[in-house]
Amino acid sequence: MQHFAYEHFPHPVIVFLNHEFVYSNLSAEKNPDLIHYIDTKEFEKIRARKNTCNVKIKNHPFTISPFPLENMDAYLFMPNTEKKLTMQVNLYEEIMNNIKQGIFVADKDDFVMFVNKAALDMEAANYSADDHIKRDHLYANQDPNAPHDYVMKTKKALCNHKVEYQMSNGQSMSVISDNYPHFDHGELEAVYSIYQNSDLISANLAYQSSLLQNFVIYSENTSASDDLIGENEKFLFTKKIAFKAAKKNANVMLFGETGTGKELFAHAIHQNSDRAGKPFIAINCAAIPETLMESIFFGTTKGAYTGAIDSIGIFEEAKDGTVFLDEINSMNVILQAKLLRALQERKIMKLGSNKQIDVACCVISSTNKDPLECIENNELRDDLYYRLSTFVLEIPPLRERKSDVPVLINHFLQIFNQKFNYRIKGVSDEFLRLLQGYDFPGNVRELRHMLESTFISADFDTEQLSTQLLPSYIAKKLESAIPYSQDLAGKAPNSLSEINHSLEKGLIEVILKEHNYHITNAAQQLGLSRQSLQYRIKKYKIETPSRIAK
Repeated sequence: MQHFAYEHFPHPVIVFLNHEFVYSNLSAEKNPDLIHYIDTKEFEKIRARKNTCNVKIKNHPFTISPFPLENMDAYLFMPNTEKKLTMQVNLYEEIMNNIKQGIFVADKDDFVMFVNKAALDMEAANYSADDHIKRDHLYANQDPNAPHDYVMKTKKALCNHKVEYQMSNGQSMSVISDNYPHFDHGELEAVYSIYQNSDLISANLAYQSSLLQNFVIYSENTSASDDLIGENEKFLFTKKIAFKAAKKNANVMLFGETGTGKELFAHAIHQNSDRAGKPFIAINCAAIPETLMESIFFGTTKGAYTGAIDSIGIFEEAKDGTVFLDEINSMNVILQAKLLRALQERKIMKLGSNKQIDVACCVISSTNKDPLECIENNELRDDLYYRLSTFVLEIPPLRERKSDVPVLINHFLQIFNQKFNYRIKGVSDEFLRLLQGYDFPGNVRELRHMLESTFISADFDTEQLSTQLLPSYIAKKLESAIPYSQDLAGKAPNSLSEINHSLEKGLIEVILKEHNYHITNAAQQLGLSRQSLQYRIKKYKIETPSRIAK
């Protein structure tokens, strides 16, 4: 039949007989979106009209042309390259107009080819490439050594160049620009510039510098060891290992929940080491934007990127002191690889430099959960963990050392009495009972906050802190969080609170059993964090295989 002549035709051909699809050539078969399209109601309407039309199939423009084929209806799908090109140009122009840097393009005859919205906003100007305007008509004072002219003459790129000029409308500008030649078949056809307002760059650098001061802490805590308060056996063992690690000058990894005192331990390790008189720099990896992290860690050289200045990173600044990387599991894994290399080779390189700098500092790191769990969840590289974990210290949460609550209370009373110039001697029995019955998800930091809140409400002649001095939201939290205790054991629940406790405990036991006591999977089904589920397991005294084994 005649339609087989189209089998190897370079464009798709579809054939219908009496409104029934009968044939598609190889080119059409290679396009599954097109084959799906011919079954749509939209294509039915096109066949009914029997005239040429333009359509888009999965964002690919086609011109559909009907033609007779014997007693059948055939349709040729011609890719509309012109329309596709127009779409691409419109897209690229939209992208460039949404870029925050100025973009300016002039052809080899110095006529403006393109200028984006950011450039026009910077220059307070109103012109376009359609005006067919020459570049030198835009400026009141054109520097003969302007970067655009330099690139036009030398046919070489000129980057990170600062230039000042004045527009013909009187607008003065100071910009830092990257300027590039564009070649077509070896011939220079255009020069384009990408630039930023230098005043804005200076403001951004100042802002980044202020951010850095928020992220980096230079330790002056010489009493950190005295602030490690506790008599709990597990806490004392952790403290003993910390001081042993300090004498070895080895890398230490701390892990514990938020508020357990990881940074305090890091200070204490530093102060008890041979590096005590050297810099201690603490940095919160969770707080740093990824775009700043590498420059903060390793420093930059002038010209590394537009507006970059010579700056030193925390490893160079720490010299042979200590760097504390808090919540290292929040660090981008790509930067973790660079950090690993720096620690292995004991050398770093600034951004934009090929010169190596020796690193002599000791590194203390921390995570807010079990580092092995972080490795399992791809939050922490296992090779970096092995490099940083010569000593691994687990800091117990406050709920596992409840006997330390009175000791900590006395410690904080001394601190706040001195701060507020009060003479408060202790806390009421009721307040102590509530504190000892609370599980402190925020740990020691939360206890400190609660006590400080009562001091704010106290008077000069107050002798004892009571629950009446607590803000209402803290008092309600303490009263409603009394654990499911042995007093309820063996009793039928007779209050809404007891019923809720009983139901929650039963549900957790069922879900744990379903997941073979896999904490992470059970927590995910219950809609809880792993930490929250572990807290409830201990709260309700739920037996798990690991706990039974003990």
